[in-house]
Amino acid sequence: MAGDGTWITTTEAAVLLGTTGTTVRKMGERGHLEVRLEERTERRRWSVRRASVASYLAENGRLDVAKRNRAVASDEASSALLDEIQRDRARLAAEVLRLQGLAIQLRVRNEALDEADAHRSAAMQHLQSALREQAAANDSLRRAIAAQDEALGSQVVPDVPADLQRRS
Repeated sequence: MAGDGTWITTTEAAVLLGTTGTTVRKMGERGHLEVRLEERTERRRWSVRRASVASYLAENGRLDVAKRNRAVASDEASSALLDEIQRDRARLAAEVLRLQGLAIQLRVRNEALDEADAHRSAAMQHLQSALREQAAANDSLRRAIAAQDEALGSQVVPDVPADLQRRS
């Protein structure tokens, strides 16, 4: 059987394929390798046709190499993803700096607006005080004019026609 060269053990097939005996048996069950099963009293014995192993190797190569290639491809994908993450991180860091600059500008603007509001409020208070003082001056002026009118009301001014003179 295994000695005639056409059939080999699962261990020999596993060495040739770069995998384990369990994987060789699963490959046989799935139809990837031609296997036969001998029933024995204690355990079953699996054998694999050497030609099916050679055919599989010609089409697919060793499994450990394919696994290594997948790991390399995975490492390359991880490296590309890491590069993309680093680019995003740099872009976001630049955006954070830009936003911090804008925040400082807004803070300065708001402080200037607060200062302008304080000056405007002080100016309004001065204007209101000036208006009150102007109103008081107008009242004093009216009283003075009224007192003057009263004092002059009974006097006749020479060379002024009588109809223009004030009547008491």
